[in-house]
Amino acid sequence: SGTGTGLAVQLDRYVDIGAMLSSAVQDRLRNAPKQVAIDWSALVNVAFGPVAAGDADEAQARKEKAVALDRVVASRISVLIGPAGTGKTTIIKFLLSRVDIVGRRVRLLAPTGKARVRLGAETGQTGNVQTVAQFLLKDRYDADTGRYFTNTQAPKLEATTCIVDESSMLTEDMLAAIVD
Repeated sequence: SGTGTGLAVQLDRYVDIGAMLSSAVQDRLRNAPKQVAIDWSALVNVAFGPVAAGDADEAQARKEKAVALDRVVASRISVLIGPAGTGKTTIIKFLLSRVDIVGRRVRLLAPTGKARVRLGAETGQTGNVQTVAQFLLKDRYDADTGRYFTNTQAPKLEATTCIVDESSMLTEDMLAAIVD
């Protein structure tokens, strides 16, 4: 009859990954970020110069960048989304310029080599960006099979800030390996 039997199959590793990611998110949310009082609007305006008279679109774009910076800094976990050309990389550049906020152990990751090169060029961090595979190669990525995995026995690579470009391309396994 094609109505199904109610049978479902679930891989145990994805149950474990879900629990690990949930725990990691909850841990981060329990630790409130430092309160930072920065006039992001002023910094954005200094970086871009005066807004041309009557350019309401530019004024609105700058306001949105300042709000985005304020929200990213006020959060333990952030997702910055928007179409191409809306200033996501500009926001990351502003953020990276503030070592007092991001710390000294910043990890810049991208899922592909092309995204890695672009992120490095656009942020001025060409030597500091890795692909996810490069970052995880020793203990959480098998180059022969292309498999990402968690490894509780492997050393932890601490980061004060981790930025993953093009994060919508990540699989659950990739995200779990990064968080692990």
